[in-house]
Amino acid sequence: PRAIHIRTDGSCYQKRGMISGCAAIVEYPEHIEREREQILDFGCAESKIPRMELLAVIRALRWIAQNRPWPDVTRVQILTDSIYVTENIPRATEWRRNGWCNRHGEPMKNPDLWKEFLSAFGKIGMRADILWIPGKKSKLEKEIDIAAKASAQRGGPDVDRGYARGAISPAMVKDAA
Repeated sequence: PRAIHIRTDGSCYQKRGMISGCAAIVEYPEHIEREREQILDFGCAESKIPRMELLAVIRALRWIAQNRPWPDVTRVQILTDSIYVTENIPRATEWRRNGWCNRHGEPMKNPDLWKEFLSAFGKIGMRADILWIPGKKSKLEKEIDIAAKASAQRGGPDVDRGYARGAISPAMVKDAA
């Protein structure tokens, strides 16, 4: 009851040229007497859903660092429906030690954002828990989903500078050059 809750979500429309966006909404505890508010509205012309989900969490962490402290608040809970984000948080430090490769030496996806995540997490100055929740189950989860989709549909002037279009992979045809 004394924690600040931030819900995050990302969105991407693959059939519309990968327009993408993310959003975050903060809920304050009752004793702060503030209405919930949207603290992130990011839309860009091209990206992918895992990047938007992670970017939403990074921007929420930055918001915490810029806006803390709050009276009688000892922690923040960031709630995301992204399994990609929550499952990889414990691995990110190891990836950094391994030059952004996994334990098998394979390069990890989105190292630019994982670097930003580790930096932002280290600067928040208070306890923050990042938890997975199933999306679109409650009224507020539906609201954050709508906000992320609206950001994506708008596209906008924001740019995901680390997004790399397409992928380079080995040829699947035998003897191909």
